[in-house]
Amino acid sequence: MQAKWINRRCMLPCKAKKKEYIGKLAIMNISYMNDPNEGKTLQKFLYGKEIERTRGKRRDVRVPYVFLKCFTTQIDYLPMWEMYADHAEGCCIVINWNKIRQYNTEKSVPLYRVLYLTENSGEYAITRTKNPHIKEFTRVKQYLNVLKDNAVLISTRKEALNIFGKLLSDIIYLFKDSSYSYEQEMRIIYSYDSVSDVFMHTETKYPLLFVYPDFPLQIEEIILAPKFIDRTRKIPYIQEQIEKMCDYIGGDMPIITNSNIDYR
Repeated sequence: MQAKWINRRCMLPCKAKKKEYIGKLAIMNISYMNDPNEGKTLQKFLYGKEIERTRGKRRDVRVPYVFLKCFTTQIDYLPMWEMYADHAEGCCIVINWNKIRQYNTEKSVPLYRVLYLTENSGEYAITRTKNPHIKEFTRVKQYLNVLKDNAVLISTRKEALNIFGKLLSDIIYLFKDSSYSYEQEMRIIYSYDSVSDVFMHTETKYPLLFVYPDFPLQIEEIILAPKFIDRTRKIPYIQEQIEKMCDYIGGDMPIITNSNIDYR
């Protein structure tokens, strides 16, 4: 099971704009992530300091149509409460991905684990200590080294590098600096080559792009944050909305619990 740390309830019946959006989390465009190195860590691993050559020049600011949502294996974990749940006033949704796959056998569930690369004197490497949940670690390391060897071989051939970059475009957002390894992150990723009719926009001053997944969530548990405010007043309404959501999407009612962490 993985968790999603949130402080908004847009997937509930009271907030969903249409019934088909009930139980679904918005998958936002990659541009809105808080890590300025999103998509760059793998490139730094492959090309080292060569990637810095473009600094000082005007760069293309267009962004890819890549949309992602982040999850974690860290459940009821204080750093996550503080950083991603409105300073421990939100909630943690524990998701049963096995049920999602069971109920959506004909739909893609593009959930992937993030790999963390460690920097040392300008060079990046993968270490087991920062990736304790990666199965077949040795094979993954070997494949990364093969990618790096090929990047070195074609480093002076611009056309080959462009093709190589396009081949890697679907995985570059699955690598992050090891300073984020405490998150033990997993991601849903949707990638589009061009504009699509499935793109949606938030109703804000500067609209943000997002897409909805093909499937609703199957929630195992909802953990209220250590500093969740007025829980006795809010729980009845939350419980009612969650039950309505489960009735609509066809899922079991999750348990609602308090965090085990003492935090003020």
